[in-house]
Amino acid sequence: MPSQPSAVSVVSPWRELGSLRVRTARYAPGLRQPRHRHREAGLSLILAGALEEDGPDRPHRAAAGALVFKPAECWHADHYGPNGAVMLQVAPRDDDDEPWRAIRWNYLWSEAAQFARAILAIAGGRPRSEENAELAFWEAMEGAIPKTDDVAPRWWPRAVELLNASLEERISTAEIARTLGVHPVHLARVCRRQVGCSLRQYLLERRTVLAWRRCTAGEHSLAQVAADLGFADQAHMTRTFANKLGVPPTQLRRLAAGLN
Repeated sequence: MPSQPSAVSVVSPWRELGSLRVRTARYAPGLRQPRHRHREAGLSLILAGALEEDGPDRPHRAAAGALVFKPAECWHADHYGPNGAVMLQVAPRDDDDEPWRAIRWNYLWSEAAQFARAILAIAGGRPRSEENAELAFWEAMEGAIPKTDDVAPRWWPRAVELLNASLEERISTAEIARTLGVHPVHLARVCRRQVGCSLRQYLLERRTVLAWRRCTAGEHSLAQVAADLGFADQAHMTRTFANKLGVPPTQLRRLAAGLN
């Protein structure tokens, strides 16, 4: 079945980078796309805005910083938020989809900062850096593939909710562990097994993604976003963005506005 046409208000042309193609697409506020599928696999990173996607497993609500991998012929429907969404899309080159068919993924949403960093590097790639950007992309793909040999404890989803809430409500890790009925050391150990980093690094990544959403929403100054989310100042937030995402907040705003 041929791919359904994407209803987009603004699209930058596809740009080839090795075996990849990349473009930026803007979806209109409130747009609803009925259930459809695409011939080729693809990956989309939300630069700004939000959407709800009805995928093959369940509905997913996602905002800036989230990304989704869809295998070829994966059925889904989309409803974009009141401000629409700007998406950075990566797909196989028309004549070179072999690497994508070998990926051991099913339909998957993720908010892995190292993965977003690799995709943002592709968006800003220059001729001399294209090979490195593509290599970083494939390395990030491999690193983000879920590990199936370590089953998460039943309380882990609740732990994720509490950890995310702590970014704004200033809940301590000790309080979260107490609420879950586990020792803080055990919480830290499970976190490392599930997400591949320490609790401190996990919370810093989550704070960075939350700041990304607020920065690209354009409702507050960068200094206000930094203060609201517990960064020492705007310069501290900018250094954190550069470290975690490879780009400063100002460049993310430009990408979200379609100004590469």
